Amino acid sequence: MQRFETSIFFRCPKCAAANKLEIEVPEFDFQSDRMSEHTSEGQVSFECPNCEWEFDGYAFCSSGGCEITLDGERPVKFSGDPPMYSPPEEDDSWIGYEPPDDPFGIFTETHKQMQDLLNQEIRFVDDPQLMPRMVLSQLISAMEAYLSDTLMRNVVGCAVTTKKLLSHDKHINQEKFSLQDLVNQPSLVDDTVRKYLRSLLYHNLERIRFLYKSALDIDIMYSEDGWETLLRAVSYRHDCVHRNGYDSEGKRLMLFTKEYVRHVGSVIEGMVNHVEGHLDYFP
Repeated sequence: MQRFETSIFFRCPKCAAANKLEIEVPEFDFQSDRMSEHTSEGQVSFECPNCEWEFDGYAFCSSGGCEITLDGERPVKFSGDPPMYSPPEEDDSWIGYEPPDDPFGIFTETHKQMQDLLNQEIRFVDDPQLMPRMVLSQLISAMEAYLSDTLMRNVVGCAVTTKKLLSHDKHINQEKFSLQDLVNQPSLVDDTVRKYLRSLLYHNLERIRFLYKSALDIDIMYSEDGWETLLRAVSYRHDCVHRNGYDSEGKRLMLFTKEYVRHVGSVIEGMVNHVEGHLDYFP
């Protein structure tokens, strides 16, 4: 899977080891054709190879390089090289993959199960928000699966939507093929598009929004408030999965109430229903 990353020289504040690292950063918004206007910003996370301490921070990237600030009472700032995509990995495991026939039905069933689970009177005295955190994580995973399988079902094998995707998305157009490749492998385009779509991180909602707009003419941001809720929820899910509900400064987050998770679930359901309602245009 290709990553959008910058190269940094990093002296670890914990162990003082000097490291040269490639760290993943938020992808550019490639809707502008002018390279000078390509920028991105957002949370980053990486680990020191020497002491294995995990660092969190914020990156602002442009075609000229990246500026990264680590979280903490005394912020550490450093610069990185202009970001670019890592070389593609040779992985044919997704060639031939067919998404399920009914991604919406699978999402709906999972969403119902998670709501039912949230309504159960299960309470852990030492950590009363454990169950809501687990439900939140699964709801976002269900959303990712729906977005992934739905995009694949409506792009792979469809000449119209594939052409739209290829005309807008510069990343996939980095692939180079010879005429002999195309003659020897009639399914080469479909296989390449399928593999590419499966390599994406579907919690990178801004990126997925761009792809849906490019290929299907669907804006998955159906409301600004809902969109902000989803972006924050994805960030909180990172804290749930990687830090067991603690933030980057080691403070336990106490926002994972049943009411909050129900609200996020409702917003996710609204976004999925919005997408599903606009798929009537496609076979």
